[in-house]
Amino acid sequence: MQLSKSVELRSVSNQIDVLVVENDLAMAQISLHGGHMLSFRPKSDNRERLWLSQDAVLDGTKAIRGGIPICWPWFGDHLNKGHLGKDLPAHGYVRTKQWHVVDCVDFDATTLITLKPETAADQGLDGDADLRLTVSIGNALTVELTTKNIGAKAFEFGGALHSYFNIEDITQTQLHGLSGDYLDKTQSLFDKSFANKSSADKSSIHKRSPHQITPEKYTFEKETDNIHLSLKQHFTISSTNFSIDVVSKGHDSIVVWNPWIEKSAAMTDMSAGGYQSMLCVESAITQGITLAPNEQHSLIQTIQ
Repeated sequence: MQLSKSVELRSVSNQIDVLVVENDLAMAQISLHGGHMLSFRPKSDNRERLWLSQDAVLDGTKAIRGGIPICWPWFGDHLNKGHLGKDLPAHGYVRTKQWHVVDCVDFDATTLITLKPETAADQGLDGDADLRLTVSIGNALTVELTTKNIGAKAFEFGGALHSYFNIEDITQTQLHGLSGDYLDKTQSLFDKSFANKSSADKSSIHKRSPHQITPEKYTFEKETDNIHLSLKQHFTISSTNFSIDVVSKGHDSIVVWNPWIEKSAAMTDMSAGGYQSMLCVESAITQGITLAPNEQHSLIQTIQ
């Protein structure tokens, strides 16, 4: 596939291939390992929107810590993880697959790139899917993950655009735009495999799990792992000197995550103080979507 004039393919340490994009409006980087956004920097203010761990593994052996990992075809742990003969990776398997460029075109206000994984089939997906990632890079970054059922039977899937946002200081950061109650995954009663339970089980877990009401002033002072069962489309992350606006579509949940001190220090691909400059606010499908043959669904996130 021939790349457009604004896109160059580079190798990082002779290990992973990265699409480096620079047009009149923005700069961005996309790893072909995982179909993974690594960077987005609009030229209007030259501020990096995405956080990438300084200890991220970039040799293709594991998922990349930071940017926008693609979680698919499930979010969290697979429901049948213990019954499939081998461990299945958290958040699905496409984060570690090689992706390739399907299309790459420059327009006046954006560069449009379409990627697909080497295969969308693997252990844990009971169906046949075509998976595409379409990335639009301009004044804003739009990431669209489209799942199409190309098989003869329906299948259920989940996933997320697991965005790590770059902030200056987590203790001086606020999240605006969410409301209602949420499920707190740090509480002991919460079932960690909630994301892939049946509808009946989810309803039961929802009733039994500790609920919190989204505060008017949503700030961060400890480990946070919250599932907002929300269709809210717009939220804003305000840091010390700037803000990031995000619009989501096609989701059933917004997941808010920061590992805080102990978990950050325990991660081999994240520095001990890494939690201070990142906040994950993920546009997610945690309750599952069933696609009939020939149906498709798009999970979309636009970042400014």
